Amino acid sequence: MRVESVYGADTETDNDGERAWIVQWAISTGDSEYVGTDQESFFKKAVELTKYKGTVVLYFHNLKYDLEFLKGGLAELVYSSGGEWKPKFILRNGDPIKVRLDNQDGRSLEIRDSLKKIPGSSVRSLGRMIGLEKLDPPGTETFEPGWSKRLDLSEGSEDWEYVKRDARIVARAMRQLHREGFNRATLSGDAWACAKVMVGTSDGQDHGPDKWKWKYMMPCLSPELDAALRRGYWGGINISANQGFNQGYITHEDIHNSYGAVMRWDPMPYGRPAVIHEWPKDYSWWIGTFRLKFRLKDGLIPWYQFKNAVDCMAEMLPFGSLITETEVWHDLTMTSTDLAVLCDWYDVLIDDTAPMTFWIFNTMSGFLNPYID
Repeated sequence: MRVESVYGADTETDNDGERAWIVQWAISTGDSEYVGTDQESFFKKAVELTKYKGTVVLYFHNLKYDLEFLKGGLAELVYSSGGEWKPKFILRNGDPIKVRLDNQDGRSLEIRDSLKKIPGSSVRSLGRMIGLEKLDPPGTETFEPGWSKRLDLSEGSEDWEYVKRDARIVARAMRQLHREGFNRATLSGDAWACAKVMVGTSDGQDHGPDKWKWKYMMPCLSPELDAALRRGYWGGINISANQGFNQGYITHEDIHNSYGAVMRWDPMPYGRPAVIHEWPKDYSWWIGTFRLKFRLKDGLIPWYQFKNAVDCMAEMLPFGSLITETEVWHDLTMTSTDLAVLCDWYDVLIDDTAPMTFWIFNTMSGFLNPYID
């Protein structure tokens, strides 16, 4: 994808307390802008750009907001084209990652979210990163209903500078990232692509049939196997051993870089797992499904929460409850690492007469070091 095909965009909106609408839009190359005042003209210009560029990527900062005001024009473009433009939406928990429109003649328009490239940022902070300050909005500080009535929307009016500057900031920031090779739709996508390049090049060793390290170390799993293993994935938890009432300030520190340390120094699973139906050897790393009960050890605080609401129902507890002791057996899926942590805090009883399945992985330390370093 050529950097010249990357644009920044922004909209300004107004409302009357009952409905809301677009007042201004701008599409920027980073040096100059196209502007308009409605959805239809926005998509007309965006489609026009694909005639010269082939593939065009438009970034909005916080796409979820802007898309609310553009979805009518998007639907009209798709409908009026008679199938010439076909849309594809990529969402994460209902939050749009990107919207892609493919034309039957090979052109494409991709609308992305720059907030997914630099999470936690604002247009103002993006501007500071690249040395281009955000401007003050024209005629308002609060964007109260009806604020846009004071705008002069004639060509060349200074009231266009605010929306143009926001679009220009996004364009320059995203073009800089694309110029440096970070051209995926999200930060995690960029990181994943970097990992594949750094870890996955052939080093002359016979790592597998195709001799490509990444494909061998991190193979694509079948949807069925992925679904089975995914039941064992569980987020982290921060625990304070301080019990009772605390009067005064509470300081909480969360060390994010522990992930990098673990990936660099600890044995990491790789490849495709072998499947067994008996308790595995102590030194292996696995994800397993088995039946167990557990009770909190004396003097410790409860932290375990069931991932599945059905397990809470079996214990007659609300979903999300911290478990002190289980009254019934539970069929759970977890990693060998998580079981070891559970055993540090709870007395665990495993039913070795019940059916069990374990996916056993090979492990190796250091193969992610080129990426971590």
